[in-house]
Amino acid sequence: MIAFWTALNFVLILLAFYLIVLLYQKIRLLHERDPRKFADDLQRAFDTHLKEMREENDRLIRELAHYQQTETDGRAHEVDPTDSGTLKSDSSADAAVVENSKAFRQVLSQSLDANTDGGAPGPVDSPAEPGKPQEEWTPPVEGIKDKWEQSVYIRALKLKQEGKTNAEIAKRLNRGEAEVELLLKFRENRHT
Repeated sequence: MIAFWTALNFVLILLAFYLIVLLYQKIRLLHERDPRKFADDLQRAFDTHLKEMREENDRLIRELAHYQQTETDGRAHEVDPTDSGTLKSDSSADAAVVENSKAFRQVLSQSLDANTDGGAPGPVDSPAEPGKPQEEWTPPVEGIKDKWEQSVYIRALKLKQEGKTNAEIAKRLNRGEAEVELLLKFRENRHT
């Protein structure tokens, strides 16, 4: 039996030396890496990302300028799904856009006026009539019933105070007897 333990000890020592050598090699490789190369790679990645962002921003600015110019010309436009990014004008779309924007501006100005007066904004789909105060919306709470549940610790203590044994408590709480014993011992240790 002594030979077995001696052999096992020897194998574990060899394993420990192997792991130490392996860790030493990994640490040495980390120290050999050139920090300047890592910094250069990181800088290149940031430069590439910034260049792509600038190109995307420039494209957005060009599209916004084009949109504003067509808007000032009085032409509404919509995107043609067959053509990537080209704009076309449509007189029926123009009328709908103007009508929708007027309605939106009216609702928005009413909402802003209510906010500046200190009142709560009304619903967007039904603006308040002039001269009538807007009512604040409150959620319905009468149908809500709160549920609360006692912890296993409290339930175990109550059952113990009723005179139940640890086995009965464990069965009633669907827990193991050892768990119930630990809970009750924790209670005893806490109050001593």
